[in-house]
Amino acid sequence: MRWFQPELMCNVYQHITQYIMDIPDAIYATPPFAFNNDMDLFTQAYPKLVIFQALSAIVEDISSNEIQFSYLDLVAPEPGPTRILLSTLINFIEFTTNAITKANDIFNSVDHRKGGLESKRLNVIDLSNEVQRLCNEATNRKHLENEFREKMEILERSVKETYVQTQAIQTELKAICEANVENEKKLVEAESEGKRLTFQIDVIDRDIVNSPDRLNADLNELTKYLENIQKEISVERLASNLELPIKLNRYC
Repeated sequence: MRWFQPELMCNVYQHITQYIMDIPDAIYATPPFAFNNDMDLFTQAYPKLVIFQALSAIVEDISSNEIQFSYLDLVAPEPGPTRILLSTLINFIEFTTNAITKANDIFNSVDHRKGGLESKRLNVIDLSNEVQRLCNEATNRKHLENEFREKMEILERSVKETYVQTQAIQTELKAICEANVENEKKLVEAESEGKRLTFQIDVIDRDIVNSPDRLNADLNELTKYLENIQKEISVERLASNLELPIKLNRYC
């Protein structure tokens, strides 16, 4: 059967071992050491030795020693055992291919989920930072509110104190105004009295010719009385003018 010729099967087994074990091409062509004699013979036999060792290891792993593989199966393959071996190797390759595909799918899914989790983790970090920022803003706002409240309390106390002082000043001003009214009345009375005395002096001046001595005495007495009244008026005016600025300066 030409399908089971040794050279053909060696090529098939070489491709299978290379696929499964990822063996480089150079391993099959480069002997580990050189012979001085029969170099051509060794070069032909060495690739089969590599294939046999690799295939023996694969068969041992995948069949748990249920399939027996010898060097004779490589150089003189029998159809029955060869079919069984090829079927086993093909099933293993299909299984590993599917497993690798599923593994890649799983790895891709894991990577995708990992990327999603990383994105969520970053979102959580961003949210935590935003929460911290809002907390800091709330704390700063609370400090500002406390400072504003303290300033308002100080301002309210100042307004109350100013109101009390204003009330006191208004009371003082009212008293001063009342005193000024009273002083104005006294001033009017004094001016009336002065006019009356001036009229009397004029009368005395007209009568001085008839009784000069008596009139001179009366004139001197009236003059002194008038001077005293004028002094009292001047003192009252000065006191009124000084009293208001002094009391106003006391509250300014």
